[in-house]
Amino acid sequence: MTLFESRDPFLSTSRTTRRSFVRTTWMGGVVWSLTSIGGLPMGTLTAKAAESTPSRGTETTSTPSSELLPEWQAEWNAPAAVDRPLQIVHGGNFSEAVGKNAANDAQKAAGLPEQPVDGIRPSILEFVENYQSLGLGGLVLNTPFGAEYLRNAEAWNRVRDAVEACRRLGMIVWIYDEDGYPSGTAGTLVYDTNPDFQSQEMVYDRNATESPFTVRDSYEFTHATNNYASNRRYVNLLDDRACQTFVELTHQAYAQHLAEYFADGTIAAFFTDEPSLLAVDLGQLPESIRNNVRKIHPIDPNKKQYPAVPWVADMPEQYAAHYGEPLDQAAMRSLFEGDSERDREVRRRYWALCAELLSNRYFGCIQTFCQTHGVESSGHCLWEELPLFHPALCGNILTQLRRYSLPGLDELSSQPMVAVWGGWSAAAFPASAAALNGTRRVMTEISDHSERMGDAKKPAPLSWMKAAAAWQAAMGVTEFTLYYSPADRTPDEYRAYCEYVGRLNAILKLAIPVYETLLYYPIEDVSEEYRPVAAKPSYENQSPRMQRLVTSYMRLGERLTRSQTPFCVVDRAALEANMGVTTDGRLQVGQNGRIAARSLVIPSDVRLPDSIQTIVDAFEKAGGTVLRDGSDQAKVVLDQSKEDGVTIAQLASTTSPERLTPPSHDIVHGRFLRDDRTVYIWVNISETPYTGTFTYRLVSDVGSSTPNASVVKAWSVLNPDDGSIEFIEPTDGQLPLQLGAHQTRLFVSP
Repeated sequence: MTLFESRDPFLSTSRTTRRSFVRTTWMGGVVWSLTSIGGLPMGTLTAKAAESTPSRGTETTSTPSSELLPEWQAEWNAPAAVDRPLQIVHGGNFSEAVGKNAANDAQKAAGLPEQPVDGIRPSILEFVENYQSLGLGGLVLNTPFGAEYLRNAEAWNRVRDAVEACRRLGMIVWIYDEDGYPSGTAGTLVYDTNPDFQSQEMVYDRNATESPFTVRDSYEFTHATNNYASNRRYVNLLDDRACQTFVELTHQAYAQHLAEYFADGTIAAFFTDEPSLLAVDLGQLPESIRNNVRKIHPIDPNKKQYPAVPWVADMPEQYAAHYGEPLDQAAMRSLFEGDSERDREVRRRYWALCAELLSNRYFGCIQTFCQTHGVESSGHCLWEELPLFHPALCGNILTQLRRYSLPGLDELSSQPMVAVWGGWSAAAFPASAAALNGTRRVMTEISDHSERMGDAKKPAPLSWMKAAAAWQAAMGVTEFTLYYSPADRTPDEYRAYCEYVGRLNAILKLAIPVYETLLYYPIEDVSEEYRPVAAKPSYENQSPRMQRLVTSYMRLGERLTRSQTPFCVVDRAALEANMGVTTDGRLQVGQNGRIAARSLVIPSDVRLPDSIQTIVDAFEKAGGTVLRDGSDQAKVVLDQSKEDGVTIAQLASTTSPERLTPPSHDIVHGRFLRDDRTVYIWVNISETPYTGTFTYRLVSDVGSSTPNASVVKAWSVLNPDDGSIEFIEPTDGQLPLQLGAHQTRLFVSP
């Protein structure tokens, strides 16, 4: 097979030579080098693609084995730190672990300060050792929250000790970049530096006797006053001065205090949490929660709520420069009302400009810092699941996620069925952003928050935790940052979970996801329909077309997931940057045409611009499959018996090379390539066991008219629960599949 060309240095080097990650073996395990990453044979390109695609090398033939490669086996047997989860630890004092050092315990009992031993406080070393003993690969750390955030010398010393302990133990460190969340404020320091950096909104009062438009602070009725961390004025992420100040106060402070750990790779990434454009009501949290959050800035109870859009002082100049026309009162009115083509054009342009400014001024500022300092930029956006909120919160979520070197999601529930209840959407966006960028790694902030805060108020069981990790891994997630509490589980359970994640990554992290289906993200259509309201946006207070767009998109993604069809989300920008259509009818998108799609799925009510329609027409003419949803359903439903619009059967029959017999709507599937081998992961997200078979297709069969014709050797079947491996020979191009409740299996081709 040809060698895969990737921009991601993580994929182009072995585990033993990745500067930012592996410095020691893990618990006696050996870390091996890998020689290549398998790629797809793309056929002969059209003129456009041939001119722009670098040479992929020469096809070679290899003799497959019925066993795992030795390096795969070693990684599976003893997952390295790089493959294990990271624990998010916000406390900053790092003093919970005591009792191993009698001399220092005596010092504490006498009220005397703890004495460093070999340059580090023993209690902090114990603290980090404690987490390593639970099977974790590293920690996500920050200086302590509160009034002295980023300004306490002793706190910095303790953070340094914790990072030094991780370095000595071969553990990975990420830095969490905020005092609570949402990120961007540096506690109150950015606002304190200049109150003009306060987030702004332009509100619309259609009953005003003078101008209906007013620019004011954006605080009340927003995420800044409805979160679990604090009531705190937010900063304007459309203001490049505010963003630069945040990076200088936060990221640069860590770089100054912990310079040696940036230099040696101990600190691997920064994590930015739920930044947004803010000017939208996301609804009230329960009073019991709001009463317990920090009250830093008072809320004005007399402030009146109006429809609002995010604003920055140079917005009119930016709009005029981009579109060659003024953002006058007529145009501003179109942001809030109107059904003409002109109204829609103004809304589409405005939200695209917001997306661009946010991308360049906030995400780009962090990205530049991280690139300069040799670390990854990571984190996730706010309310990533539902496109209805994307214009107001981020403009375009793919635009923002593609500025991360390691894009991520937030999954607050460990109930495995969340995968098809909307979780697929949260995971698909960052996984698609990475694929389109030509990189591999994707982060999740995973917890059982919903279970602990729900009616039962119980932590998720281990079986749920494992299945939740597995379905996300199937969709492309590689980095697991945990808000699970070790106090809710036994040490053996926590170790079992960390081993489980480590085994998944031992096989999948260096494998390339295979996407042969594209799902069109209709953000421009959504943007031109979005009308701000003086309430939480909902289906009911948006237009019928908006309802159909979002409902169709969510239903299609759910049905692709339920039909075991891996897919990549693409927007207009991704399609316009395509590298052409191959002679065998594949549409190549992403960096270097890495994704070669056989099908494109388009939601209902999408109006493709001429530039995209031309591409779609050429794709169909070359033999590609285009499915257009025609449903007019106005609500998201999970009733699979109501097969209106594009159905699961249509998706499975035209887009997925794999087939389950009998079919199941509760199994999540991922397909990957690594070292010229096909890797499948199958995850049962339900309580009902599954027994059946699946039809497979090998790397060497891509484009073949007689797939599986010469395959006779056994496949490796890997159980991440206990690390066991069995070997199964196929029959007529099929393999047996047995999955108990919430179980996972990985199949590796010979």
